[in-house]
Amino acid sequence: MSFLTTANKVPNRCSFAGVRNLPLVRAYYSLHPSGHWFDDDTLRFFDGRIEEAVITGRKNWLFVSSECPPYNNRRYAVRLMRTDSNSTIAGKHIENVSGFCEYSSRVSAMARMIREIPNC
Repeated sequence: MSFLTTANKVPNRCSFAGVRNLPLVRAYYSLHPSGHWFDDDTLRFFDGRIEEAVITGRKNWLFVSSECPPYNNRRYAVRLMRTDSNSTIAGKHIENVSGFCEYSSRVSAMARMIREIPNC
């Protein structure tokens, strides 16, 4: 897929501080150049992190993100990034597969991501 090439530009507003998966970020900004999901300010606001493991399907990518809500411990969620910009629903390029902050452990979230492979 062409959006995986290193020639793709990632906006300056994204320094990858909380992101461990550069191909995911490149794919996102290639498909959605005006998106803000992986921007530094967005990740900092939610104290967000993206885990290294990403499942790339034919139509979608699955990944695990984590946030640290105020006065709580870090929580994890399984997300889906649509790779076909025509298939986005109401402008959403990244959707929750699990509930927001549903999992208390990274291992539980990863197990859910693996169970979702058939839907990817």
